[in-house]
Amino acid sequence: MSATYSLPEGYSVQFSMEAGSTWKNQTSVFFTKSYFKALEETHLNGFSYIYGELYKGTELAALLYFQLIDLSHIKIGSVIQTEPYGKFMKLVSEKITSSLLGTKRSKVHYMLVHGNMCVSGNYGTFLLPEHKRSFPSIYKKLYESACSYAEESGVVSVSIIKDFPFEDDSLSQELQSMGFIRFVMDPVMRMNISSDWKSFEDYLQTLSSKYRLRAVNVIEKLHDFRLEELQESDINKYKDELNVLYQSVISKSPVRIAQTDMDYIIQLKKHVPGFTVKAWFQEERPVAFFTAFKTSEVTEAHHIGIDYHLNRTHALYQNILYGLIDIAIKNGSAVLDYGRTAMEMKSTVGATPYNFAAYIKMSNRVMNHLVKPFMPSEPPKNWVQRDPFRKN
Repeated sequence: MSATYSLPEGYSVQFSMEAGSTWKNQTSVFFTKSYFKALEETHLNGFSYIYGELYKGTELAALLYFQLIDLSHIKIGSVIQTEPYGKFMKLVSEKITSSLLGTKRSKVHYMLVHGNMCVSGNYGTFLLPEHKRSFPSIYKKLYESACSYAEESGVVSVSIIKDFPFEDDSLSQELQSMGFIRFVMDPVMRMNISSDWKSFEDYLQTLSSKYRLRAVNVIEKLHDFRLEELQESDINKYKDELNVLYQSVISKSPVRIAQTDMDYIIQLKKHVPGFTVKAWFQEERPVAFFTAFKTSEVTEAHHIGIDYHLNRTHALYQNILYGLIDIAIKNGSAVLDYGRTAMEMKSTVGATPYNFAAYIKMSNRVMNHLVKPFMPSEPPKNWVQRDPFRKN
């Protein structure tokens, strides 16, 4: 099913449930048909996808990616980080979820996400530079068109638009005038990879003596373990053991909308070129694994799995951080994107924070007003940024 909508200033947008040929050769892996195929074939509960092509006349101006999520599969508490607010906010989140589902239970109630809930970053819009100035003025009609398309099969009860650089957010004024609430999640941690680093040893030599000694000691803890790069057949072979490691990490995540398992990793390995999976083995048992995408100039860290009992004695998580640096160097990347969480630990290996804003809007105005005080408006400050590098 496809549909075309007219927008202001001579623009139009065409929506479809399938990615067309214009999505084939984009620079970011998260805008490619191979990535979308992997996501679609994972069959995430309640997920469907909308692909948009924005045109100015007959000229392509942008690619637009939306996720449509059946709210009966999630709770609003998995979107809003309720933990800091205790039992009261958890109770409120249940009431909000119930209200969003409404009384018309015969219809599907959706969360419409302009962006990708499976990765951190702005992967909802691939906008050609010459159309950047016009985009805010047409966005209201664009969003309304996306809602109209989604509501061919249900009701949009909540919308999320993500992620925008915190200091350079061109849609902020327009979105807030539309009733969206701006909020800030944990920063994305990124690390610059020097072109002088030809090996992991080169990276170690740039660290101060304190952090270099720490790195050597951490790596030594896995001296008797075996690190292997896994192919699709290997992942299938150890699927059950890897899934236990995977779910132990996912269960600790404060935001869990996409309920993934190892089938997701298998599909990524099957369809996405440059997707790497590595695992440490204790004899024949996998005890940790990590994954990464190679994009144009960026290595993107993705999902991991850890045996948390062994993590206490063998520093598995910190070894994963070092393992990702090694991959980024071998990829020839300029940047390693670690994603969110564990900001202070990631800073100890050289990563720095990049803050992003996102927006949420409930169709129920009362609920929208109720949620607003609980949405963080500033980046978290309850952690310490470390600098492991040797001073010149």
